[in-house]
Amino acid sequence: MTALRAKFIRDLTVRGRAQSTQRSYIKYVAELARHYGRSFATHLIESDVELPVVQHLMGHSNLRTTAGYLHVTQCRLAEVRSPLDLIDTSHIEPIKR
Repeated sequence: MTALRAKFIRDLTVRGRAQSTQRSYIKYVAELARHYGRSFATHLIESDVELPVVQHLMGHSNLRTTAGYLHVTQCRLAEVRSPLDLIDTSHIEPIKR
């Protein structure tokens, strides 16, 4: 193998590795951006921000896309307590009939 051909192959290999690394990095950054976007939307919804506002902030053209984040907050339903549970009824006498 000539020195020129060996250099050409070596350059292709280095260039290929650099491009592969760059593609991997771009995929990583894209996935990270999606993760932070989902977290952002979920936190907004859990903070009782209205869905159309979240839709606008996320840049969604369809409300159904934004509504996909609602399933995440369904687990919070088990934690919700009725305000009536907070009423102290120990001093109230039952009604006699």
